[in-house]
Order: sequence, then structure tokens, then C-alpha cells
Amino acid sequence: KELILKKIVLSNWQGQNREICFNEDTTIIKGKNGSGKTSIFKAFAWLLTSYTDALNNKNHELYDNRKDITEDTPEACVMAVISIDGIEYTIEKRARAKFSLNKTTGEWEKDSSDTYTILIDSIEISASNYNRWLEDNIAPSDFLLYMLIGERFANLAIDDKNLEAMDLKAKCHLM
Repeated sequence: KELILKKIVLSNWQGQNREICFNEDTTIIKGKNGSGKTSIFKAFAWLLTSYTDALNNKNHELYDNRKDITEDTPEACVMAVISIDGIEYTIEKRARAKFSLNKTTGEWEKDSSDTYTILIDSIEISASNYNRWLEDNIAPSDFLLYMLIGERFANLAIDDKNLEAMDLKAKCHLM
């Protein structure tokens, strides 16, 4: 399938707000270190896979990490306009930090997961329906993850080799 990224909008994504419209032929993104080039890639990868990079868990680094995440932390949002085989779609994913009241201390604490909203052409859908839509329109989720963040699989393979080596050493010690 032919997928063309036409536009991406970051709102409170890692503390950034920006809109980039892509040229039909080629768009070159350049800038000084720390100017946000990688954030654009991470935002697009998160929008389609829920991963921001190869080394971290899903939904990592969505908010401005220079500040504490509190109940007042703004919702992080990535919106993209993409063309798939000539049909244009607007995809949006939002994340809001979730907190629970600790009954022992009486203080609000950040939950390990956040609240997510996904929209396609302004219609809210569930995560499972979004994954199905991605598989039907772009690629199966494992392929999509590999296409966008291929080094994730290289890291997993290295981890597997390390586990095999550790397992082999443990077996040698038992003998």
C-alpha cells in the first residue's frame, strides 16, 4: 500500500506544539540538536504503534519530562493526515495522565497507565478497532512496528541471545 504522510500536528507532545505540512515529493526536516526532529518521528511512531522508540515500553515520554506530571498536565495529542492508496484519513491519538487517590496518604498519585482517546476522521474508536483498522488499511501491527521502529526487534533479539547465554551458564553450573 502507498502511505503518504501529508501533515502532522503535535499538541503538548513532549512539551511541544508544532504543525508540519509535508510536500508531495520530499520534505527535509533539519535543525539543531534538541530542536525536535526526533520528536516528530517519535510522535508518528506512537500514533501508529503506541511505541515512541525501540528501547522503552509503550507510551513512553508523551509529556514534557522537564516538568512533574500532575493532574494539571495538559493532554498530549498527535494528529496526522495520511493518504492510503489515494484515500485521505485524519488520525488522532490523545493521552491524558491518570491519577488515583492513595487512601493511605490521602494524596493523588500518578497511575502506571494513562487514558487514551483515538479518533479516525473525528470518530472515536476503541484501541482494538484501531488496531484492526491499521491492519486492514496499512499493515499488521508487528510489521508496522518493524517498519517504523525496526531496531526494536534487533534489541529484542539481543535480549533473547543474552537470556540464552545466561540460561546456558546456569545449566553449566548445575552440572
